[in-house]
Amino acid sequence: MQLDESGWVHLTDDKSARALSAMETVASYGGTEFRPAEGTLADFFDAQRKTPLKLRFAAGQRVTQTELSAALESRSARFALQHSSPPASLDVEVVTFPDGSLVMKCSLAATGNLDSGDARALLASQAMAVVRDETEQTSFGATRHNLRLEAESPEIDASIEFYDFTEATELHTFFNERGVDNTLTSLMSTGLHPVPSEASQ
Repeated sequence: MQLDESGWVHLTDDKSARALSAMETVASYGGTEFRPAEGTLADFFDAQRKTPLKLRFAAGQRVTQTELSAALESRSARFALQHSSPPASLDVEVVTFPDGSLVMKCSLAATGNLDSGDARALLASQAMAVVRDETEQTSFGATRHNLRLEAESPEIDASIEFYDFTEATELHTFFNERGVDNTLTSLMSTGLHPVPSEASQ
């Protein structure tokens, strides 16, 4: 319901969405240091932009609680979503186990300002404590922030991996030279991980 109220809709397979997906793939591989098995990085990027996106729900439709509930009944729900202001894509995957526990993973690619502290605050609000907090500069000009959180119960933990590309000028130049209007500024992956019980294995 919060996704619906915040303006997220099911992803549309269009030029903008493919470009953002391609930027996310290239950036997550290590930016301009990545060397594909065949061809150049530019060839790889252009091929990614031509690859159709797999969609499960009607493009442009709002996310509904009814859809989510129905999908979870089958123990697996995956939603590819998009937001227009600023352009962003969100991949949400929820898997439930027979004992009722679940694993949730989210991957967010954004072209606007995004603060890793927002995700940290979201997960910390679930009575979780930070047990690992690492920051490093990557070789292609990005800042990588890695957090691991644990609840009071050792059965649940969470992770946040956040890339800040605002200073990655070489990567921005690469994208801009290929006609991408909205440059990728942030990648964030979060995971909520219960330890599966014997019944869920």
